Amino acid sequence: MSLQQQLRKRLGPSFRRWVKRLDHPDIRNARLFAQRLRSDPMDVLHLGASESQFTHPDDADPRTLPQMFADALAPELSTYSIAAPGTHFKLYQAYLEILARYPVRPIVVLSFPLRLGYDIWEFHPEHGHEKPLRALLRIPPHRPPSRFHTYVPLPTAADYAHHDAIQIPTVDGLKPYGDIRRQLKNPARAGLDQDQFTRLSYAFLHSYLDPLNQSYLDSITAVGACLRDMNVPVVLYWVPIPLDRADVVLGPQARERAIKLFATMEEAWVDGYGPDADHLRIFEFLKTEEFLDADDGIEHFRESGRRKMADQVAEAVLRQRAALASRSR
Repeated sequence: MSLQQQLRKRLGPSFRRWVKRLDHPDIRNARLFAQRLRSDPMDVLHLGASESQFTHPDDADPRTLPQMFADALAPELSTYSIAAPGTHFKLYQAYLEILARYPVRPIVVLSFPLRLGYDIWEFHPEHGHEKPLRALLRIPPHRPPSRFHTYVPLPTAADYAHHDAIQIPTVDGLKPYGDIRRQLKNPARAGLDQDQFTRLSYAFLHSYLDPLNQSYLDSITAVGACLRDMNVPVVLYWVPIPLDRADVVLGPQARERAIKLFATMEEAWVDGYGPDADHLRIFEFLKTEEFLDADDGIEHFRESGRRKMADQVAEAVLRQRAALASRSR
């Protein structure tokens, strides 16, 4: 029995919490990324969020989104993907600062998540990545990848209680995050029928009544400037929501608000990087039935949706590669 298996048996349900404390996934991702840069540099680097991980049990093709476009680009180009729920531009920048230490300049594919630009997601005790990000930035730049280890304190009950108390605007007025989270987690206990659940879910996730956090927009600009300074070609894909369904649930203003907020993010990006990146507006061609569950409005996709997105990303990567080759002649 390996040491890990022994610890899992002894610690039981708390095993995962100890692993996250002693070798947090964000720190481990940074370590594995640096090791890959040293041993086998990639042609394409993908940085994504949860849309890169989820599939549907009924999918005939179980591959994730990055696996699909990596296969489409292989064997001509190798792809390396870093993705986790809630990954946002501040964490992207930490990984890109590792890239800047090496003489490797892959084409970079970035997820452009809209929902993470709000307090409840950007500063979520677990999925906001705030504590691991601070720990990651404490690692000295000269430390070899094999020693990318640091302690990450886990979220406390007080952290979650503070987060649950955040008042968030929805189309149904200001509500504490914790109240909505509990209702959506157990709609039957909350007395919600399917239509009420869907409306609350969309109102919670995608009403977009507030402007995006300025800190989030600043982090987008900072990532753009970092990649511009490295002279790295970039492909951005806007992570969409089921806008056709949102129009029915919330009214036609939902699509208009979402597109305006994406445009605000794009302006922040151009301020840092310039206009030369490929911007893939995925929502323009995805149908409601191609989302994992259009009733809850989460930005995850079924096989057909992932395949469409993967084809678009692969084509854009090849365009950027051709443009790069023509400039270097």
